[in-house]
Amino acid sequence: MFTLDHESDVGRTIEQVAQYQVDGVLAAAHLTAEQIARFEQRNVPLVFYNRAYQDVAVSSVCCDQVEGERFLVNMLVETNTHSSYAIVSGPADSVVSMQRTQGAIDGLMARGVQDIVEINVDYCY
Repeated sequence: MFTLDHESDVGRTIEQVAQYQVDGVLAAAHLTAEQIARFEQRNVPLVFYNRAYQDVAVSSVCCDQVEGERFLVNMLVETNTHSSYAIVSGPADSVVSMQRTQGAIDGLMARGVQDIVEINVDYCY
């Protein structure tokens, strides 16, 4: 198992994985098309968890982050009478964090909420 302090560290970690003779890789980080191609060249099966790609054919298991956030926002707004909301978003290099934040913003704006504060934090610390 390899972990990343930041999703942008994935290139270094891929090089570490290449040193081992693994039967396959389950990845929860965003990889570029070139990085995905390296696994194909080495005949190492690659499955993504919580990542979807539109431009590269890959196997993945994921949920709709944007729609999930809209659903949560709708439940929150329906049960409260607040006029301002804050979104605590994760690391800027996290695709999932960006998708969730966008879903929350879209959901709040669709409900007429204009006073939205966004706070960026790094969940790792």
